[in-house]
Amino acid sequence: MVLRYKRYADHGEYIFRPGAAMSQTALYTLEEVIAVAFHHDCTDLLGRAPGLEDLFSMPAPAHLARYKSLAPTRFHFAANALPEVRCVVPGVLLDVPIAHSPLDTKALGSVRRAGVGGTRRRHQVSDWISLILREAEGLQPSLADLAELLDVSERTLSRQLALEDCNLRKLGCDIRQERACAMLQESAQPIEHIAARLGYRSPEAFATAFRRASGMSPRDYRKSNLAPG
Repeated sequence: MVLRYKRYADHGEYIFRPGAAMSQTALYTLEEVIAVAFHHDCTDLLGRAPGLEDLFSMPAPAHLARYKSLAPTRFHFAANALPEVRCVVPGVLLDVPIAHSPLDTKALGSVRRAGVGGTRRRHQVSDWISLILREAEGLQPSLADLAELLDVSERTLSRQLALEDCNLRKLGCDIRQERACAMLQESAQPIEHIAARLGYRSPEAFATAFRRASGMSPRDYRKSNLAPG
């Protein structure tokens, strides 16, 4: 995972985002591990740490009730636009003297660089992008969005994708179509909801793109792939 920190007037945010490709199961598991570890680390360093909030980009798990034992930290589960864990620390806690040694920010920086740089060196950027595209909700990430997540310039990201013989536009269209087919087959969601989840500006735009890729409308595709009753 890649760590970023942002300080605001009344709070700070530690944002963890995937730095390499992984399965959805691995991603969700890692999100929970990071959030719970962050809670325990803050509690150990500050004593009791009221006001902490952890926000997940995943559905609420079956064991949601277990999180009540970690009060007063609050945990929120929702399908955000991009996969991440956002740990929010109230401003009053950021200036509290810690009980043990301070966090090694130099080491954290090394971990962060290793996460992103290691992905590039192993030529897996296209795999990482595929993960982001499959998990994105409500939008289709642009080259600028992806470059910002990786903390590189758009030019650098474009050059890396070219080295991997990856066409971002085609990859995005293929994964969007793959997700659309799965949603149409596996759920009864209204087509306009599916269009919104995939980041289309309107159901009509979704229908046009789907017909171009499959040769039929989303409605006809759903009818032709209904499981026998």
